[in-house]
Amino acid sequence: QCHWGFDSGWLSLTDDARIIVSNDDAADGYEYFQQFSNDPIEPPRVNDLEPLPRFTQIHRKLSGFDPINTGDQLTIGGLRSGKVRLIDGRQVIVEGSTDKALVV
Repeated sequence: QCHWGFDSGWLSLTDDARIIVSNDDAADGYEYFQQFSNDPIEPPRVNDLEPLPRFTQIHRKLSGFDPINTGDQLTIGGLRSGKVRLIDGRQVIVEGSTDKALVV
């Protein structure tokens, strides 16, 4: 029910599907989420809908939970043009295969 918190970067997941809550000032007013910190998510009813660590790792980097390092290869939906774009203030150059982006 809190997918918007995930979409906006206030929440993320560890590789073992536990909840991480942002401590960023941008999350002010959302202290409510702190009570869920480190709780496991409810497993999906369909096994193939479980979050894959590859994508939770990318989400943590793009949402500021983990650092982005030069040379990181990230999959970013919708960026397929090969042009420089900004995502959340970060410069992203899309190159190579259609499912990878090189962050610089």
